[in-house]
Amino acid sequence: MIAQALVLLICNLAGPGTADQAAPIVAKFLRHFEQSGGWSAETLRGVYETEAAACAASYRRDAPKLIVADLPTYLAQRRAWALRPLAHLGAANAQRYYLLVRAGGPRTVAALAGQPIVSVLTDARFVARVVLGGKLRERELALRPITRPLQGLRAVARGQAAAALVDEATYRYLGQLQLDATLESLHASPALPGLTLLLSGKDAGQALEGRVRKALPELCRGAGAELCKTFSVPAFVAAAPAALRRIEATYR
Repeated sequence: MIAQALVLLICNLAGPGTADQAAPIVAKFLRHFEQSGGWSAETLRGVYETEAAACAASYRRDAPKLIVADLPTYLAQRRAWALRPLAHLGAANAQRYYLLVRAGGPRTVAALAGQPIVSVLTDARFVARVVLGGKLRERELALRPITRPLQGLRAVARGQAAAALVDEATYRYLGQLQLDATLESLHASPALPGLTLLLSGKDAGQALEGRVRKALPELCRGAGAELCKTFSVPAFVAAAPAALRRIEATYR
């Protein structure tokens, strides 16, 4: 391995697997990324994190120039990490979040003020402003973080939580579950980007950006297909700056 590897940090909060489980898939993807971008072998080193604190610690330790991040991480860190979007993993409107309650339960989002909401999201600002569109204020949210969405659904079905906030993939799976009660969607977020490939740091120059853009059309093909399948994305798609700016304005 070369002395100064270029680090790709993947921040996928509440994402699948662990760092150890992801390591072989990430390594395989990076070798494909190197070939597609014209780098020599072992130029790239990958770090996969599913918790916000671990992601921030990895950023401080490794000073990555390339980051794949979920939308809450991008919004929270875009200034501190000097993030520049290059491409979305999948369409720019690929993700929605759903607020699920027991059938016959609360009929408005406002009725959930102060009530326990189990959630794959931990950023109260993101939940209140972007996901819920201001229907609850941050101080009215009682989020209970979960790492396993299905456990959250069971908690709501058993009356142990008032609602569950889950992503698109979990919502689609809902009909296949045997739960103690029927759950229904009280609110759906706007269509949002999922994971986004970003340049980090003001010194991440045009040469690096050029190599990355050259590689983008190939990243979900061949050896890269396994990682893309893990994240349920068909391709890397050029970032939509106007849409991101609107979301950033909402998040402020």
